[in-house]
Amino acid sequence: MSFDPRYSEIAHGDRWNAALSTNDNSEIIRQNQLNPGLASGDYTAAVVNTFTAVERSIVQPPTPSGGTTVINEGDEVNVDFTPLVVGGAGIAALALGGPAVYRSYRRRRQEREIFERARSRAEEAKRKAGSAIADLAQELQAAREKAAFDRVSYSAADTEHLAQLHAAAEERFVAAQERFSSANESLALNKAPTAQQYEEVAGVFDGVAQMVEEARAPLAEAEARRAELDRLNQAAPGEVDRAKKALADVAGRLEALGEDFPQPDQITRPLEALVERPESLLAERRPPQGLDGAGGASPAIDEVSSTLARYADIREGIAAGRSAAERAAAQGYRVDAGMAAFNTAEGLLRQAAEALARSGVAAALPLLQQAEDARAQGVSRGGGLPALHRANDERIEAVRIAGEQLAAYIEEGRQTFDIVDEFAESTWSDIRGNGSEAQAAADLAQELWEQARARNTMEVQEFHEAAADLHAPEERTANARNLTDTTNTPRKHLKPPPPPPPYSTHPPT
Repeated sequence: MSFDPRYSEIAHGDRWNAALSTNDNSEIIRQNQLNPGLASGDYTAAVVNTFTAVERSIVQPPTPSGGTTVINEGDEVNVDFTPLVVGGAGIAALALGGPAVYRSYRRRRQEREIFERARSRAEEAKRKAGSAIADLAQELQAAREKAAFDRVSYSAADTEHLAQLHAAAEERFVAAQERFSSANESLALNKAPTAQQYEEVAGVFDGVAQMVEEARAPLAEAEARRAELDRLNQAAPGEVDRAKKALADVAGRLEALGEDFPQPDQITRPLEALVERPESLLAERRPPQGLDGAGGASPAIDEVSSTLARYADIREGIAAGRSAAERAAAQGYRVDAGMAAFNTAEGLLRQAAEALARSGVAAALPLLQQAEDARAQGVSRGGGLPALHRANDERIEAVRIAGEQLAAYIEEGRQTFDIVDEFAESTWSDIRGNGSEAQAAADLAQELWEQARARNTMEVQEFHEAAADLHAPEERTANARNLTDTTNTPRKHLKPPPPPPPYSTHPPT
């Protein structure tokens, strides 16, 4: 027994197992006789009652899984007091050494807890490592099955790379298996492992799990590479087919242009070589290189195709421009300059065709731009003359109306200036002369308008010059109106001074 801390225990030797161990009888006595007496503070009664219960159990041991034999008071019983004496001595010793016993008990319990935790951790680490090894074994088997088709699906270099990754995973897997087996065998051979030994073997199993994860890395890399190669295998043929279709379009455009390109193979042969290369790479199961090759061929072919399309558009534009010029000529317009521009455009087109066949797109593009400029000049000087003539007439009429309105506005400004100049000369000094400037601008606009009107006739037919002349009258008219505004706008804000007061009839005082 111990009172600080509170602790009680009934200990006995094997000799008394029948009386005290059966049905855990010693614990029943401790809880029913010893502890209640100690709790009440009557320690003597607690010890006596405990001895009495022990003595009765010795005289009449309990039956296993049965009831307890009760000896009534007054019955004669032959009692051997040896166990009581021993028990009394034990209790006395317990009372004196209780704290030490309790500390020993706590230490043993802590050691058991540490031991159980270490054992549990070792078992859990072993379970996780074993599960990881089993999972990796399945993954390796799946990888082996896929690897069987690598040589017929990918290039030799890619197949070799995948094989190296698989070999690295296999090597790490075998090392993890051996480490696991060694740790497991060591644990099995140790009949009484300590907590420290359990901790050590748990660390080994943790290391095995880490080795398994490291073995997965090359497998994952191989799987990612295989997926990328599969994607390229699917994409590369489509890209090659697109390049081949673009090449067919080029051939069709050249055929449609006919005599303009008498030797079309000069253009198509280099393009065909660009397509043949990725095709051969695909046959060698080298989709990345094939895709790169097709990706380089397609833009080059598209560039030639767009150049031919532009060539055809310019050629058609020249033909349409000639027809429009002929219709304008039938209306009496002089289209010689336009026809000459179309001739120039055709000559530049022929040069562009030769440059494309001989030196490629880069040499042909500047000539095509020059041909386009000449074609536009032909339209402007040919079939575009009737439309320009009508547009000039509309502008001439608009400038005439604006000029008449400006003349009236200038006159209004002149009158305004005369009215207020008498009583606000200092106020108007900053705009003095605006009227004459506005009139000069209006006069120049009128002169240019008359010149444009004379040029924009069927007799003269200087339609482009007339259009240029009309720019100046429009600008001059707007400028003159702005100058006049500075005179007319303040008019409403100014009033003449009030008249002087009448003379007084009374003499001054």
